[in-house]
Amino acid sequence: MVHAVTGAGYSLQNVAFGMGGGLLQKVNRDTMSFATKISSIVYRDGTVRDMMKFPKSNKEKTSLPGEFVVRGGGDSGMPPIVYHARATDPESWKAAGSANQLRVVYDNGPVGDSEKGPWEGETFDRLRERVRSQWDAYPPLYNAVSTPLGQYQRQVHEAQLERLYAQSEPSSKMRD
Repeated sequence: MVHAVTGAGYSLQNVAFGMGGGLLQKVNRDTMSFATKISSIVYRDGTVRDMMKFPKSNKEKTSLPGEFVVRGGGDSGMPPIVYHARATDPESWKAAGSANQLRVVYDNGPVGDSEKGPWEGETFDRLRERVRSQWDAYPPLYNAVSTPLGQYQRQVHEAQLERLYAQSEPSSKMRD
């Protein structure tokens, strides 16, 4: 499959390998509570389009549109909040303080110091320990999505529905 894709001139960054819905051990994305979804695309002409998943069957699987920054969390003492990276009001996420908690660790290969690795020497055990220590500090039903990002999510969803309905309407030639 890899040879077919690259042989056709496409980058493997355009391919997603998934685990599907029913492996032998009955382990899937739902039992693992994990999924990777596209949230933004840049076309060849430079146009950026934010997109999201909004399934009719399970609203809990709704994703967020765009590129994100996460402020707070870590040693800041503030709960982490997710903001849109291209927010029209950057003061809203700057006010949250702390540096962006998201960082690229793999982009067509590991990113970062080759000796330390992309995680700057942090081991998986240390990562687990850090997450465990921070996890209990926040309420279980805490909403980490900023209000402006929630509003933007609704706008993108409405735009996607409008495009979908426009594509599904019969043309005037078909109606005549």
